[in-house]
Amino acid sequence: MQRLEQLNKTNSGKKTIHGVDADGEPVAIDVLIVKLTDDDMEDVIARSKAARARAAVRRNDPDSVEYGMALDVVLTVCGDNKTALAYFVASNDLNRQLVSVQAKVADRDHWKEDGYLDGLLEALTDDVLLTAEAARVEMPGVDLEDPETRKAIEIVEAVDRYNAEVREDFELVVADELSTYEGYTVEELTHKATLAQVSITAELAAKKEGDRCLVWRSTRVYQPLPDTVTADRPDGIPDVNAPLYWAKRPDVDLVADSIRNQILDLVAEIEVSPLEGKGLPAPAGSSTESDSPSGSGATPSSSPTAATV
Repeated sequence: MQRLEQLNKTNSGKKTIHGVDADGEPVAIDVLIVKLTDDDMEDVIARSKAARARAAVRRNDPDSVEYGMALDVVLTVCGDNKTALAYFVASNDLNRQLVSVQAKVADRDHWKEDGYLDGLLEALTDDVLLTAEAARVEMPGVDLEDPETRKAIEIVEAVDRYNAEVREDFELVVADELSTYEGYTVEELTHKATLAQVSITAELAAKKEGDRCLVWRSTRVYQPLPDTVTADRPDGIPDVNAPLYWAKRPDVDLVADSIRNQILDLVAEIEVSPLEGKGLPAPAGSSTESDSPSGSGATPSSSPTAATV
């Protein structure tokens, strides 16, 4: 029973992670991915919060490196365009309000009845999108009378109608939100946008540190418990108390993104992120880690299109 409990604390045994070394040569490492202990979780959370604090500690100081880097992003994205600056400042609030608008539209009878919208979104596969696009551009060989083609077109057109309703409602929200900034000068909006960008950078720093700590604390050297290797179980039962694969946290910084992301995928299969619900971003999973300082995407041309499903 104790050995079965050991297995339940892992990602079911030895995992082979493929990647490349510093010289670009292919490598494969055998590891065990384990659930974090409570102490490990607290350590991940503390380190992530500390990374956020370090990135934002001088957010209000115009002479600080942090403020200067954020200002450069704002000027590059927005220049002195008041509308663009207002979008930048309001982007986080608008993103939250967009989710609310999407939910309100989805709750309308013509979308909610008999799970109509849910069914559409479930049916909206890559193949359906490709088929509908091929029909739209009248690609040679596409039979517009084929039932599957007609079905794909109907699905995409229906989802487009949903998105159109969302955009129409969201444009009213955007107009109302941006109206609150009409009395601000370009200089005031630039300052607010810069503070918003510092916060974005701080969140990215927290996410990056949290992800790397998860990789560090969850990855152990694969070694079987004594006397557990059998013909039926050649890898044996893994020892969840085996040493960490990377002895020190900075060692994880030297690992290729592809390896870290594979491990994060495995962690996500067995772990409810200790970051969720703590005011911190969840682990990236297979998403490539990004050091990009700009995360708002808040420009007049891009924000409304976020309504697209």
